[in-house]
Amino acid sequence: MIFLVSVGSGMTAYLLSLALITYQHGEAPGGLAKLLRQLRGEKPAKRKPSWWAEDGQLTRNQRLGLTALAAGALICVGGLFFHSWPIGLLLSPASPLYPKLLERSMRLKRREVLNIQFGLALQVMASSLRAGTSLRTAVERSVDDLDRMLAGQPLKPMLTELERVVRDLQMGFSLEEALVRFRDRVALEDVNDFVGAVLLCRVRGGNAAAVMASIAEIIEDKISVRQQIVTLTAGKRMEGNMITFAPPVMVALLSFTAPGYLTPLYERFAGQVMLVVGSACLVAAYLIGRRLMEIEV
Repeated sequence: MIFLVSVGSGMTAYLLSLALITYQHGEAPGGLAKLLRQLRGEKPAKRKPSWWAEDGQLTRNQRLGLTALAAGALICVGGLFFHSWPIGLLLSPASPLYPKLLERSMRLKRREVLNIQFGLALQVMASSLRAGTSLRTAVERSVDDLDRMLAGQPLKPMLTELERVVRDLQMGFSLEEALVRFRDRVALEDVNDFVGAVLLCRVRGGNAAAVMASIAEIIEDKISVRQQIVTLTAGKRMEGNMITFAPPVMVALLSFTAPGYLTPLYERFAGQVMLVVGSACLVAAYLIGRRLMEIEV
């Protein structure tokens, strides 16, 4: 009975949180939005859902909604794997970690997309410079060119940043000041190198087109190395996910097919301690595995 009440209350909180997020932001998060569109017979969306913050920052309402969503899921976990709603309530204070992890994931995704799109922007600027235009004109023209190149892409953070640079130029900032502000906002190693090289060329002279082409080539090499790393580590990531999620899946299956088999694990104190320690080890192994796979280039 406690098991059913715990799972039922957790699922209720989970569904209410999903409904709240969908009502506030117009679209449900993740795979649920895709499932709802398929049930309605709609075509897949060509943009990220409105709850996905392109700048890597969630609003206060989004944090509250996702925290409630995680709390409902943790209550379900307490009822499903521990057969105890008090344990689910004890786990629920950890729910604010979910929005923080999501923000971190969005920031990493944004950095990855920024690096790729920055290489394209440099190629466009270098082409304009070789055609005889000034650096300021090349930056302004790169906005329209990059917009055409990224047509249909769900995320365009570099286009947004270049539009801010052009807006700064129109407001009276010098090109050097606009580029420095761009460098401070983006905080990428490649952007730092680019802005430093441009400022050096403008102070001491030099071929800005050749510098941009060289930096674009270096960025392409970095992207190629990152793709190779992702390909080589794909199998290990899959193995890590299987090792992490196999025990909870086995416990869930046994809870429904042979509940008496797990009775000593739930009724004895030693069994409950083993459940808590095992769950903590699984979470720690998952987080450590993800950090190990984040190889910087």
